[in-house]
Amino acid sequence: MTYLWGDFSQSFIFMKISKIYIAIVFLFSCFPYFVNAEEGVFYRGTIFFLNGDKKTANLEIPQARTEAVYFETEGISTIVAADSVDRIAIQTPAGNSLDFCYRHNSIRKVWVYKKCEGANVSAYIGAADYKINEDGTPHFVGISARIEHNDGTDLIPPSFPLYVARKNDKQLQLVTFIGEDYDATTFRKQISRVLRNDPILCEYLREQKWGYEDLHNIVENYNPNRVDTQLTVNGEEIKCNPQKLITDELNGEMILFVDYLHPNNKVFNIYGDGLNIGLRRIAARFFTGSVGIGYEKAQYVDDEIRRKKHPDIWGPNKEYEVASDEFSETNCFNINIFVGGQAPFHIQKFYIIPSVGWNFGTLMSKNFATEYHGLQLSFDLGYKTKYGSVLFAGLSFRQMKPVKKKQDTENWAYHSSPRFFKYPDVDAVALRIGYKF
Repeated sequence: MTYLWGDFSQSFIFMKISKIYIAIVFLFSCFPYFVNAEEGVFYRGTIFFLNGDKKTANLEIPQARTEAVYFETEGISTIVAADSVDRIAIQTPAGNSLDFCYRHNSIRKVWVYKKCEGANVSAYIGAADYKINEDGTPHFVGISARIEHNDGTDLIPPSFPLYVARKNDKQLQLVTFIGEDYDATTFRKQISRVLRNDPILCEYLREQKWGYEDLHNIVENYNPNRVDTQLTVNGEEIKCNPQKLITDELNGEMILFVDYLHPNNKVFNIYGDGLNIGLRRIAARFFTGSVGIGYEKAQYVDDEIRRKKHPDIWGPNKEYEVASDEFSETNCFNINIFVGGQAPFHIQKFYIIPSVGWNFGTLMSKNFATEYHGLQLSFDLGYKTKYGSVLFAGLSFRQMKPVKKKQDTENWAYHSSPRFFKYPDVDAVALRIGYKF
């Protein structure tokens, strides 16, 4: 008992000392931060109050969730509630002005930076904190993620919400998130959804593949009361390009698809049904490719079953034909790659895309593995929605010719079974659905 108590007491003392040590290390590690913490930076600016008043003073740029505005006038510090402020205009050292507005984002009120403003809509960017660069541009502060792995470190930069508010809107509408590697396709789809009551502009921005860098053009030209097809961009009247029968509208786009594969039945039904999910990219008008992963069933000769049926099967010069009840089924991991040509037809809201090319694939499991290739013929029908997305349904014919054509000489059971061929040629039909964002 004394030994146990002594061991426990030593452990307890060690834990106490460890906690004190950790606390001391933590405090000393944070000490430089407290000593060198950056004091608030003040800029000359103007506060615009909701009641119409305005005041020029030295201002701090508020953080996103700051509920008060701090400013100094003639050496006197003042704090006002953010709820009483509409916006503040900061004069930067570079001589330009930046607007920060207090707006509701459907969850709570936050401070956002006004990116650009038009007659009918304004665009804003949100961040956790805001700073100003030496050249007078805003600097957004967010949370980045660092992922450590065996090959090094990956740093995921922060992204920031992009909002719009149409004229007379009481709160912001989220469009998408903007960062260093934002997705332009998602941007076009989401901005089209929010500004859908100007379909002419939305069709044009999708046709021209505008991105975040063209936001000012979108904001300046948005007109929910457009009564004709006239669109003016940078002072020039623009009309959407006439629809082409063989279109290039899908160039550079990605299509997410899911297909169900059904091989035809041959001896012993070696290959079974499969399911794949993948991405198809339309590299150019007449060229396309895809990659998919999934699973597929396969039949293999089960040695355990054969041993029970033929105890002497492993003897010299013993051959037994493989029977249908000597197979077992396994689920295989499947990878398939397709490259080929296409002819994308566009008729009203429909796309008709026949394609032909070559597919390469592999099936892998603990009990079965093979690589195959072959001709692939496909036909896809797409319907274009009002936001620019396209819903596809398709049908494919696929050849699956194994790369390994000879009998498996390393496996005696396969080699000594004259009716069984492990790698048969198989044709398959695939039903597919797809979606272009």
